[in-house]
Amino acid sequence: MSGKYPSTFYRIGIKAMIRNEKGELLLVKERQSAWSLPGGGMEHGESMHDALKRELYEEVLIESDFTEELIDTETMYLDYHEAYLIWMVHKVTVDKLTYGLGQDATEVGFVDPETLKDSKHLSERLVYGLHKKHPTQVSRNKLQLELHVDDFNPVKEYYGKLGFAVAWEHPAKGFDGYLVIEKEGNTICFWSGNQEVYDQPHFKQFARDTARGYGVEVVVMVSDIHAFYDHVKDTANVVEPLIKQPWGLWDFRAVDPAGYYLRFTSEHDVLSNSHAIKK
Repeated sequence: MSGKYPSTFYRIGIKAMIRNEKGELLLVKERQSAWSLPGGGMEHGESMHDALKRELYEEVLIESDFTEELIDTETMYLDYHEAYLIWMVHKVTVDKLTYGLGQDATEVGFVDPETLKDSKHLSERLVYGLHKKHPTQVSRNKLQLELHVDDFNPVKEYYGKLGFAVAWEHPAKGFDGYLVIEKEGNTICFWSGNQEVYDQPHFKQFARDTARGYGVEVVVMVSDIHAFYDHVKDTANVVEPLIKQPWGLWDFRAVDPAGYYLRFTSEHDVLSNSHAIKK
């Protein structure tokens, strides 16, 4: 027995790790000077999802649908309650991320967790530790995607309207033309930029009018799929509108000027099976 509660008694707290495209965490302050992950105690009879849904609204006014994955637990003893607390920490992917100051919060915002490294506050040290153990929501991929096109100009015009920026470009001359574009960590490379593309040793065996990228889907992750779709739907040559897929993520499909098939989707960790279709 320790204090007014038995040592086997744990208050269960549900916490959400929500990141933006910069890798910052959505944090909240509740009647104290320290940042913490949004969330709070489970109520009797609640599921973890229902508790997250309630707490996210009460603290940061998130009303959108979301998916969650339990990724960690943290245990601590609270002197002022004379009881143990266990955080059930979830990685949360919000369909349409808008937030505000909820009734249970005094301050809300995205914070660089690296600024909490030397904090004197327990909750901020816990946030920093979780950040180091689970640094991003999106897996880093060393695979390089290179698309072959005969003209860089329509490529830059099309992808520029989608928010891609040119990282670097080598003028198209002979086999030396190269273009690299980037948006929110999505990098696409384009080769040749002139008629030499049709003389590439392997692909020259196919007819020039062969459909580009047949059987290939280029996947681009964006931080707010709903806002992005509203912004680009009239210029992106959309072939399949924005819908929520059976695996829990929203996406839409488009075709670029060269004929490559694109899928724009919410940010997620492709190394986790949390968004696989459940049988």
